Amino acid sequence: MRRMLYLLGVMLVLASGVMPVAAEDEVMTAKDQFASMAWLEGHWRGEDIEAYYTSPAGWLILSVSKHYAEDGNSVFGEFEQFAIRGGIVTLTPFPGGKQSEHSFPLVSCDPDRNRVEFENLEHDWPTHFLYESPDNDTLHIVVSGPDEMGEESSLAFTLKRVVELPLLGRSE
Repeated sequence: MRRMLYLLGVMLVLASGVMPVAAEDEVMTAKDQFASMAWLEGHWRGEDIEAYYTSPAGWLILSVSKHYAEDGNSVFGEFEQFAIRGGIVTLTPFPGGKQSEHSFPLVSCDPDRNRVEFENLEHDWPTHFLYESPDNDTLHIVVSGPDEMGEESSLAFTLKRVVELPLLGRSE
């Protein structure tokens, strides 16, 4: 039943070409939603993760991230592609550099809170990606979904914007 309701919702969104946002009577086009994600752009670093996001110019945001073990060695790398496909903003992950079979359509966009959510219930794990920037210098990323036992599980990351020193080629 949950899957049927999800598919019905996706079909309605695809048919309308627009997606509701914070207020029920407001709608944004996919291009408006995409442009509102400009806050993602930049270099971000957390305790065990580092990520770069390009600008939304050309209706494409690319990201690259790497995850670190406690000893400082990188243990995992991933690419992400945010694009407009069929009138819908989508996230396509490339875990370990390989394109996922599943893309994740945007299901929620709140430009006032710098918050976007992507979901695909057909994917095993994760089924949900949340990106939020409560201020210009903090990025929260939460990936979640049911685990192999059907229990909800999540990974949460908090990253800070890295200030680049352009003339020196280093960051602080």
